[in-house]
Amino acid sequence: MDCRRFQCQSRSLLLMLCVSVGCDVRLIKNLNVAAGLVNSSTGTVVTVMYDNADCRSLFEGKHPPPYCIAINFPGFTGFRTKDGRRMSPFPQQPHWVPVYRERL
Repeated sequence: MDCRRFQCQSRSLLLMLCVSVGCDVRLIKNLNVAAGLVNSSTGTVVTVMYDNADCRSLFEGKHPPPYCIAINFPGFTGFRTKDGRRMSPFPQQPHWVPVYRERL
């Protein structure tokens, strides 16, 4: 399990987000309507990715924030390119979507 602390905009409340491979997740806002990534879409965490620069911290038992979390969204239809084709960030896994953290 991977737990992260995020501080809300009012800075009076600490929130902790715990995710692990296999967790079910739900979008709470539209990310890309044309690609099928809309509010209330559900998916499953397939991997948590870290920046290579954070390897040492991970091996020392520290908890750096992940670079991104890859989520399998069955309704994901791919991102539309300028010429109208559909593109998936993970060509071998067409329903996987990288989700990056927002900075508050």
